[in-house]
Amino acid sequence: ASQGGDVGYNAATPVDQSFTVAKANQTITFGALASKVTTDPAFTVSATASSGLPVSFSIVSGPASISGSTITLAGTAGTVVVRAAQAGDANYDAATPMYQSFGVDQVSQSFTFGTLANKTFGDAPFTVSASASSGLPVSLLIVSGPATLSGNTVITLTGAGTVVVRAANMGNATYAASFVDQSFTVAKANQTLTFGALGNKDANAPAFSISANTSSGLTVSFSIVSGPALVHGNTVSLIGAGTVVVRASQAGDANYNAATSVDQSFTVSGTFVARGEAFADLAGGFQRNKDFPITLRVRPSNTVQTYSVEEIVPTGWTVKAGSLNQGGIFDSLNGKVKWGPFPDAVERTFPFVLEPGNNTAPVIFAGVATFDGATVGFTGRRAVPRAAFLPENVNAGRNVRT
Repeated sequence: ASQGGDVGYNAATPVDQSFTVAKANQTITFGALASKVTTDPAFTVSATASSGLPVSFSIVSGPASISGSTITLAGTAGTVVVRAAQAGDANYDAATPMYQSFGVDQVSQSFTFGTLANKTFGDAPFTVSASASSGLPVSLLIVSGPATLSGNTVITLTGAGTVVVRAANMGNATYAASFVDQSFTVAKANQTLTFGALGNKDANAPAFSISANTSSGLTVSFSIVSGPALVHGNTVSLIGAGTVVVRASQAGDANYNAATSVDQSFTVSGTFVARGEAFADLAGGFQRNKDFPITLRVRPSNTVQTYSVEEIVPTGWTVKAGSLNQGGIFDSLNGKVKWGPFPDAVERTFPFVLEPGNNTAPVIFAGVATFDGATVGFTGRRAVPRAAFLPENVNAGRNVRT
């Protein structure tokens, strides 16, 4: 400040005063960044400063790089943190940096894995293939069902049922792991049964064996449809004269349908001479957890040279220890009690005891005596139901079912 004076005053000594103009503050506006996938193209980001000065960007961390405001993804998954900054100038202080992050996800991949045709057990091995949209290799595996896989392409059927095949890829840094399943049904195979003609027999011919086979290799069973004969396993015993019809059957299993049964007939001629008698003496009913006594009586004819006896033990029943006599043994593999062979024509009685345990279902006993190779079934009671009531409970004034 100054004053130049006038006619009455000299000029005043000038006086100076100063003040400071501080830099202004500024803020940055930096909006949220959208998530990306690893294969997305480069993209730009933007932010503004309240000063109007340009904002610079940098990558703090994560799978990406930046040039100017353009971000390029590295092709791997992760989280990217971007920093927006403004360093200020002569009039503005540096702005407080702002940070934004975004996720980079692996890319989902799809599979080309066509529907698999249904098969029949016994069909030849076949190839399958699949591809992934990522171009990464695909692994195949059997998830479940009757089949095996070899060489990642060839499926071999091992039975009937439903097979589930999986095409899978474990992914990599860019692509997410994924899989897809396809299933197909393996139907049971048909089988054929071959049963050759049977020759005619004399009524007093010894027991003889028969045979048949199936294309499946499964065991064939035999039954007498009509006529004077018995069959035990694959052994036929004649019991009179006439026409005998034998049926060969195979019921199938988990992999094969039942075969069409085949019948063969033969003629038995001559006068049949009985070789012996077989009688079974059984109680009229059984109680669970109670001993069940059986007596078998066998009377061979005077001409018999040798004979043997066997009785089938019902499923789930057991032979009481120490109850067998006459040299009897229990063949646990086939579920039979066996006696003999006896090299004579002596009448014998075979008492023994079975234990039904907790079984309650009615049973039908079966057994035979074999005289010089000719089989005779036991007569007498063969079907035995469960006894309805315990006798000791009747006198107590109430009936208790066992």
